[in-house]
Amino acid sequence: MKFEFSTFKTVASCSILMLTNLSLSGQEKLIIDDEVVSKVKINENDIKVIASKEIDDYTFIKGKVLTYYYDLFLDSKKAAKESYDEYMNNPNKSSSYIPPVVKEYPEMLEKEKTFSEEYKYKDGLVKSANKSKRIAYFEDAQKSISNFSTMKGDYEVISKYMTIARETIDGKFVENEVSDKIFKEYGQDGEGSILIKNSENNSYYLLSHDIYERIGTSNFANEGIVIAKKFGYTIYDDKGYKYIKTKYYDISCSGSLNGILQKDKDYLKKIDVWYEQRQSIRKQLIPLLPKLKHYIQLYNVQRNRMSKSDILAWSSLTKSAIALNDKEVDYLVNKLFGFSDRCGIEEKQNKVISEISEYIAASRGVLGL
Repeated sequence: MKFEFSTFKTVASCSILMLTNLSLSGQEKLIIDDEVVSKVKINENDIKVIASKEIDDYTFIKGKVLTYYYDLFLDSKKAAKESYDEYMNNPNKSSSYIPPVVKEYPEMLEKEKTFSEEYKYKDGLVKSANKSKRIAYFEDAQKSISNFSTMKGDYEVISKYMTIARETIDGKFVENEVSDKIFKEYGQDGEGSILIKNSENNSYYLLSHDIYERIGTSNFANEGIVIAKKFGYTIYDDKGYKYIKTKYYDISCSGSLNGILQKDKDYLKKIDVWYEQRQSIRKQLIPLLPKLKHYIQLYNVQRNRMSKSDILAWSSLTKSAIALNDKEVDYLVNKLFGFSDRCGIEEKQNKVISEISEYIAASRGVLGL
């Protein structure tokens, strides 16, 4: 029986470990520092200065609102009254020509008397007389950001779905207000602009989504480094890329790494523990290779003449190998995928592990396991 064995080589990078978006607990932060300023280039309109001010706000209560058809009727009556009054109050009006509105307007008044309450009004929300105050955000057209470095500082993300209102919707937003209620009001989806607030001076800015993403990417890498340093890990630079040195691995500092560390500050310790646990499994698995080879070779020679005791021993061996191999694969796929240890021990073992997997598959096929 001939087997073809494959080898594999992995690359040390945390980014491929995280395939889902991560949300941080509490208020999301952005940091604009010298490194961000050097890496993130801004264009005109990428960042807008935002002014906050207190405006009147009204609560809405249940009440009666005009129906669509009665609202149209009232508009028509208003226009008719203006024409009627203009004619009737004109001292020089013509006696030879009487405009139709002179007859139509009184008829409209009589017709209105026949309308039922159900025709004129429906249940809805009406503005309450109770006035309150709220903070609203507006673009400060008198100011602009031409020098990104003037924005250095720590920021809180207020909302990621801001856009500018083109009209006033009572109880929700006013014309020209920067609000996160606009998408919802019109049933729209999409990426809005991001409103941020300086934690020290309370100044507000509106970022384009692209600028927000680029600042965030830089922040993630920086924060990952800060967390790693806090726990005593060595950080080194290689051709412009930063790496964290754990006991067995060199870990690329990336946005994904930061996300992991924000959720689990013991993650760097865990990957070293996982390495040791995986090595323990491999040390049990590797000695099984010559035994598996022995039974495969015996089967190739004897086929159906293999003794019952050999078959039972082979079956027991294969089951043990399957259990260990499954654990080894679990560590590879769910814990250490994408890593190569610094000393290259795992890479040297990979050919043997791959060969064992092939012999396990062959044994399972023959034994029906």
